[in-house]
Amino acid sequence: MTEKENSTLLTPRERRFLGIVICFAAAILFVSLLGLVTWTLTKAFSFFGGVIWPLAVAGILSIMLSPVVAF
Repeated sequence: MTEKENSTLLTPRERRFLGIVICFAAAILFVSLLGLVTWTLTKAFSFFGGVIWPLAVAGILSIMLSPVVAF
C-alpha cells in the first residue's frame, strides 16, 4: 500500500453517499422540528386563546384608531 491509499478514509463515492444521507437526515430533522413547533404553538393557542384573542383584537383596534385619536 502506498501513502496516498492510506491517507483517504472514504472513497469519493462513499463521501458523496454520506453527504446525501446527512442532507436527508438534516431535512427530516428540520421537518420534525417544524412539526413540533407547530404542534406546541397550536396547543398553547388553544389553551391561552381566551386571553390572546381579546389582546390581539385590542392591539389591532388601537393601531387602526391611532390616527383618529391623533387628530
